[in-house]
Amino acid sequence: MKVDTDQNAEFDALLDYLKQVRAFDFSGYKSESLRRRITKRMHALSIESFAAYMDYLDVEPDEFRSLFDTILINVTSFFRDELAWQYLKDVIIPNICKQKGAKETIRVWSAGCASGEEAYSLAILFAEELGEVDYRFKIYATDIDESALEEGRSAVYSEAEMKDVSPERREQYFERCGKDFVIRPAMRRTVIFGRHDLMHDAPISRLDLLSCRNTLMYMNSETQARILERFHFALTRHGFLFLGKAELALARSELFTSVDTKFRVFRKSPIYHQMTMRQPEPDLPDATMMKRTSETRSLCFDASDNPQLLIDLRGNIIDVNAICYSFFRLSDQVLGRPLNSVRLSYSPIDLRAPIEKVLSSKKPIELKPLSYKAFGAEEKILSVSITPLPRDSQNLLAVLITFNDITAAHTLNLQLEKINRELNLANEAYHAAQEALETTNEELQSTNEELETTNEELQSSNEELETINEELESTNQELDAVNQELQELSKRTRAVSVFLNSIITSIKPAVVVLDKNFNVLLWSEKSTDLWGLRSDELIGRCFLDLDIGLPVSELEEFLREFLKNGLSMQETSVQAVNRRGKPLNCHIVVTKLPDDNPGLVLLMEPAS
Repeated sequence: MKVDTDQNAEFDALLDYLKQVRAFDFSGYKSESLRRRITKRMHALSIESFAAYMDYLDVEPDEFRSLFDTILINVTSFFRDELAWQYLKDVIIPNICKQKGAKETIRVWSAGCASGEEAYSLAILFAEELGEVDYRFKIYATDIDESALEEGRSAVYSEAEMKDVSPERREQYFERCGKDFVIRPAMRRTVIFGRHDLMHDAPISRLDLLSCRNTLMYMNSETQARILERFHFALTRHGFLFLGKAELALARSELFTSVDTKFRVFRKSPIYHQMTMRQPEPDLPDATMMKRTSETRSLCFDASDNPQLLIDLRGNIIDVNAICYSFFRLSDQVLGRPLNSVRLSYSPIDLRAPIEKVLSSKKPIELKPLSYKAFGAEEKILSVSITPLPRDSQNLLAVLITFNDITAAHTLNLQLEKINRELNLANEAYHAAQEALETTNEELQSTNEELETTNEELQSSNEELETINEELESTNQELDAVNQELQELSKRTRAVSVFLNSIITSIKPAVVVLDKNFNVLLWSEKSTDLWGLRSDELIGRCFLDLDIGLPVSELEEFLREFLKNGLSMQETSVQAVNRRGKPLNCHIVVTKLPDDNPGLVLLMEPAS
């Protein structure tokens, strides 16, 4: 019994460690399933206890990625569960498009998107419904796993990953890139990827369709309930929720009504939500505050997908868009507070002086680009614009601060205000027989979820093995190609060496090549005949330090002046003694090597 208690304590300590060190909070996941997946990773490393594994993470930080890949099972594919996607295409998407105006943008959220196949599947269906030239929809694809998001942003998929995409769709929405397929740029721009934690981050708002398939089944019932509340808030009045085949019981509450139980499609129930907002300032009438909030909210959220916040003329924060909340990890209680009391006012850049300048000049300004790395995300380069929003020709309404992402990838960690009150999730009381039946259904559902989880894990393991095999095959091919290139290069090098030696041998004078520091790079055979030293004795040595019959000390000033004056050729003669001890008048011609390989060439021969 003590052993089990110790193991539970070590497991809890490991989860707390992951939360503190890497900001991954797994407290909402099903404990047994989570323990099984962590144990799987420990067995791969031959580690017996959770405490020992925590010590291993301390000394091997790269292990975190392998652990998260094991926990966050990113099994997905294009149009997975084909009949459900066909129902979405035939019934739900035409309904959504019919409800929207001709110029209104359709907003879709693919939560738990993994490597992006589901998000692009949604984009393809909307493109087919609206027509290829009418891409008036946005797909927000989010996941907690940053490495999976990077795969989605690259939009590159293998032949195996494309098995469920028809040839017609491949032709229309993909481009060939070697053995792989790449989403066409126009379609790629409709999908925006960003890191988002369903358990802690505020939801994306004003959604027409929210797809979250086979993600909630890994979490416990309390966490599922909280996330469903957020989903209910995120959808528009006529919005739809699309769940996975193992998640039917999750939407059985007053939050959603069933559209089609078989395909797990639900519609939002009309329940009132009370948002957490600060009270208006005492000296500002309620009606005026409501009007201003409405105006500024429209300006803020319609302007850009980049992080934005609005401040009033007193310096108080009156609105913040969702991506700004998540990007800078702001509290949802910042509304109504002075900007100067928030860390964002001075980090990552000081906004206080520029804001004062905008308020006085009533002209927008652009701050210099800055580098910023959000926690758990890649480094971004941001440009900051501060724009006055006029109420009329004389007065300002507010100031808009926008952080423009000027890197290749855009971070969309959108946040809105968090929900203030917990909604009542209790189901209606059933008769005794109905309660017994419901209990049985819940048990069957739990068993089904466990089977689905096991299936996901097996599929993930199979995909990992396939990936390893592909990588090994690719590596072998690359090694063969490199070996061939090295052999070819060796042949060419030998040919060049033979050719160069034949040229140097045919030159009558003795040839010596020096680098810019006067170290010997080449010493011809005729130089050996003249001075008595072999090439293998001299290569790499300083020419000015050689003890030969040539008075190199007299030549040093001549050579340095030659380099300094930038001449292309110069001649001189010095008295010397050859290798046989015979005096001679040595005629020397000095030329420069090309500029991209600075050095000198000395041609030496006895004067006639």
